[in-house]
Amino acid sequence: MINIMTHTKDQVTKVHTKGDRSPRQIPMELIEDALNEHHGNVSQASKTLATSYSNLSRIVDGTAHLIALCESYRTELIDMAEANLRMALEEGSMKATLFTLTRLGKDRGYAEKKELETTTITKSAVDLSKMTTAQLSQMRDLVTEAGLASGDIIDVTPESSD
Repeated sequence: MINIMTHTKDQVTKVHTKGDRSPRQIPMELIEDALNEHHGNVSQASKTLATSYSNLSRIVDGTAHLIALCESYRTELIDMAEANLRMALEEGSMKATLFTLTRLGKDRGYAEKKELETTTITKSAVDLSKMTTAQLSQMRDLVTEAGLASGDIIDVTPESSD
């Protein structure tokens, strides 16, 4: 790979004076060098290459070795963060300890739990034959008032005693 700075002044100037260039017009070596220079940061590399982020992102997403290059820098970044976390833990940082337990200690019961309140509604049969007509009328009015059902859900007509 070649570094952007090792390209002739004319090659780099052409890239910077074209405005928003299509990534296909930019030599692959310049794209790789810009990504290396900016540790896989596509946004910064697009500025160096004078193209838009979306144009450069499209070419990176469609090129296996450029995806691998960006992922290798991301992996390196995560490794650095883990090393910093380890140092903070070794120094006894409570913040680092809590972070580690809630993220990595979930399988040991250290996950933050959110309690949900649930209401269970059980249906059961009610023998309405033991209620008076007045009680049934009152129940119908309450159900209607609550908006649970139309007023004809409870029939308060007494059965005939034939």
